[in-house]
Amino acid sequence: MKIHLCVVGKLRNGPEKDLVDDYLNRFEKIGRSYGLGPVSVNEVEDKKNGGMSNEAILLQRIIPKGSAIIALDERGEVISSPSFSKKLITYVNNSVSDLAIIIGGADGIYSNLRLSLIHISEPTRLR
Repeated sequence: MKIHLCVVGKLRNGPEKDLVDDYLNRFEKIGRSYGLGPVSVNEVEDKKNGGMSNEAILLQRIIPKGSAIIALDERGEVISSPSFSKKLITYVNNSVSDLAIIIGGADGIYSNLRLSLIHISEPTRLR
């Protein structure tokens, strides 16, 4: 299953980008054995400062058609990492070919994109 990270904001060079690259590399290696990957990172920027509604329009443009969607938002259901992993494996077992994981801007995700909200506590290395 292809994973598409659809995010608002551009990650610049620095420690955060290094950390994301490390996680993506590890995911690529481990995920293959579970039928996960490759991962593509699709970033959009709201240069017009149109807020969440404009960010939603930009995100909708980069979500591959027919993808299952998980929206990560602080207002979403709180689940553990193992539960999230089980959710991914369920998608694989149900032959889902594309999964878009949406991460909104600083204000969150506009309501029309909140289809499957999940809030995951950030990993320790991100604190």
